[in-house]
Amino acid sequence: MSSILIIIKTLIVLLLLSGIAAADNLIVNGNFESDLAGWTDSGINGGIVRIETEGTDFSGLPGTPDIVMISSTHAVNIRSSGPAPIDSIGALTTSNTNTPSAGSHVLKWWQKSERQDVYIELQILDEGGVSVLKTIPVVVVTEWTEQSVDLSEYIGTPIMIRFRQHTTGAGYGYYTLLDDIETTEKMAQNDPSTNIPEFPTVALPVAAVIGMIFLFRKKGK
Repeated sequence: MSSILIIIKTLIVLLLLSGIAAADNLIVNGNFESDLAGWTDSGINGGIVRIETEGTDFSGLPGTPDIVMISSTHAVNIRSSGPAPIDSIGALTTSNTNTPSAGSHVLKWWQKSERQDVYIELQILDEGGVSVLKTIPVVVVTEWTEQSVDLSEYIGTPIMIRFRQHTTGAGYGYYTLLDDIETTEKMAQNDPSTNIPEFPTVALPVAAVIGMIFLFRKKGK
């Protein structure tokens, strides 16, 4: 009986430990409280990247209410130029390489756009920031929304990350705000897969306990 209790306790401990990953945030200054430190801003045909402060009017549309930031007083704004030709693009890239791990394979951020009339994409770049490894279209939202992207395929690979935005119709440079960018081990809360454990997470501790049961039975014979 005591052997069974030991096995049960071991199973509980292994299952609890399997759900704990060492979250490692690889993003520097993801809340933009230190201006653009840790980031490189660039623009094509007048595209803009700048830090916005809560309570200031930075919209291109008259009568737009002041923006309330999600968790602090600052956020980064990536957008087209004022005249907003369709080929005007704002781009924001991490200045340092990031190597995703088991505890940092999810890129997560908060986002809000002025209008739906913008296109946003996330680019995964190589270590030197020269080649685009993957381009991921980002859902456009007009209210603060947490979004995330799984970077599991790049675990152990040095990469850089770039956000790009442009207006889909000429005439206005609608803003897109980004804030609280980080890497972690869990998808955003509104993602349905957030609470579903991956197969290895459950299978490994269960396999270990099955092996212990086999050994105990073999010794008992």
